[in-house]
Amino acid sequence: LTEVRAGRTLAISDVRTDPLTADSRFGDIGTVSGIGAPIVRGGRWCAGLYVNHAEPRTWADAEVGFVRDVADQTWDA
Repeated sequence: LTEVRAGRTLAISDVRTDPLTADSRFGDIGTVSGIGAPIVRGGRWCAGLYVNHAEPRTWADAEVGFVRDVADQTWDA
């Protein structure tokens, strides 16, 4: 959450082994991989969009960009 609140989009292939999430409880909700895209307005984190998958996954740059674009467009709408 610290990274996303700082305005960085994260793509994590496996939350069980990534240093940022290894101690998290994502497994409790069936999440193994995910992308977190922040929605930042006026220099402040306002919200975020999170996409997840139940298995390890290497996210393509195009997928990460798509999630980032959807997050921006959702806020604008």
